[in-house]
Amino acid sequence: MLSGSCRLVPLLPLLFVAIAAGADRSDLRYRDMDLMFLFDGVDAFKTLHLRFDGVEDLELFMQTYYVNPRPDLISSAIKSLPKSAFVKRPNNDGGAVAFFSEVFTANSAMMPKWKREISKLDKTTKAILENAIMVSSKGGVLKLGDQHSPVMNDMYWAAFFASGNKAYVDRLIEEFKNFDERKDQNLFMSGGSAMWSAASNAKRHHVVKAKLEEAKTAAEDRRMRELIERVLALARTDSNPDAFTDELRAIIQKQHEAGVW
Repeated sequence: MLSGSCRLVPLLPLLFVAIAAGADRSDLRYRDMDLMFLFDGVDAFKTLHLRFDGVEDLELFMQTYYVNPRPDLISSAIKSLPKSAFVKRPNNDGGAVAFFSEVFTANSAMMPKWKREISKLDKTTKAILENAIMVSSKGGVLKLGDQHSPVMNDMYWAAFFASGNKAYVDRLIEEFKNFDERKDQNLFMSGGSAMWSAASNAKRHHVVKAKLEEAKTAAEDRRMRELIERVLALARTDSNPDAFTDELRAIIQKQHEAGVW
């Protein structure tokens, strides 16, 4: 069992699908949305004695892995996947593919053992992990091409949480510009979800907040700097990034009423 102070933080895809469909966020937060289990203070995670105990710890293990990598616990994670709700939730398979692809890349010597364990899993879970092996062999999530969607953003976060590779955060920051898109709804949703998730994660991950500050300083485009500043404002301890979804909903409604989306 993992111990420590933790809270539930909703992750990406279903929130923005639901917003597009006009759903009430309050009805979705705990019933339908993906949940990301994160410590209030991630740095404290480094000092914890970690004993992975299966299903109930799986998401916490994945979302904080980069802080204290434990490849010795990956076999337990693999075996827990079929029993967990994680891979059964819509859109979570992408996150699992991204996470394990990074772990597989970093631990090639362990792959023969992990492949044997994967071969014994059910068809659905085996397909997810075989996709992770494929993505790893192609160079990781960043090599999947120029794709834009809340689900793809989720994959970038999962890859970051597995590796701590800040290139994934850079890629998410690049997505902010699509917040201004008003013709292509998918691009807008991608930009909005990137901003919302970056604000949520910056609250709890110092490295994410530092990367946003760095990007703001380096930004040559004024609008990009404004968008980053908006995310950093949402990430303040006295701010609630979820309130940002009300603005997203209003934009979507306006575009639907205008017949654009």
